[in-house]
Amino acid sequence: MTHNPAARWAAAARALSVALAIAKRANWQFEHAGPNLSPPFAGYLYVHVAQLLLVPTTAGLPFARRLVDAAMREARSDALIVSTADAEPAFALGLWGRSQTRWQMPVQPALHEDGDLWLTIDDAEPIAGEMQANRAWLLQRCPVTTRASPWATPADLADARKRAAAWLALVIR
Repeated sequence: MTHNPAARWAAAARALSVALAIAKRANWQFEHAGPNLSPPFAGYLYVHVAQLLLVPTTAGLPFARRLVDAAMREARSDALIVSTADAEPAFALGLWGRSQTRWQMPVQPALHEDGDLWLTIDDAEPIAGEMQANRAWLLQRCPVTTRASPWATPADLADARKRAAAWLALVIR
């Protein structure tokens, strides 16, 4: 990320715009104050119905993840990071657990034909005997959970990702 203040401000505005567009598409509202987070995390958006911290940032995903990990423990919530450190937005999903936080990074948005927004991953490495390529996360008015991918073929998923990319291009235009 550049040290130019105007460019940094523009990147922060893009990150916030993308985060708010995701919230709108997922039908998330910021109706509750959420957990009382310590000052470094007080600016994070909290989606009560999804029990999720929505974190727009200009930091790169690895750096942001370290910061957000502490906020997730404090809030006992999942997190979605929206980073505009590079030209295109990048995303990471953290799933909070009592014993550990599981991160999926990077995740890619995919827009289903019915308008539902999903987060998907490319990695086909097995986790606990399950192929990650078949896993996805639906963003809706409930906590984020791992689900089977709704796309039958890699071509279907590629189309859904293209729809999401086109939608995001309109958001940050």
